[in-house]
Amino acid sequence: MKVWIDISNAPHVRFFKDVIKYLEAEGEDVIVTARQFGDIHKLMEMYDIDFISVGKHGVSLYDKLKESTSRVYNLVDVIHDEKVDVALSKHSIELPRISFGLGIPSLYVL
Repeated sequence: MKVWIDISNAPHVRFFKDVIKYLEAEGEDVIVTARQFGDIHKLMEMYDIDFISVGKHGVSLYDKLKESTSRVYNLVDVIHDEKVDVALSKHSIELPRISFGLGIPSLYVL
């Protein structure tokens, strides 16, 4: 099984780190994407999580909308050829849009 996890905020790194390690230990193929925001990249490196950096966070409402739209555009190219079986996220607004558009079942944690 191939699992895609999208990290959009620093607390989500801690939330998903054990899930990622468990899935990998079980032999599952895990693709982790993360945007550039706060300490996300530092935490991913600290917990030794391989990830693909896609997008960043905007400051103004206009910037946030532009960055999110750009992130969807770039993420779809990353995920399209990966043949993902299931997608997981916690508050990622881009993952549900992409998973729906590509027909990938998804689980959204609140």
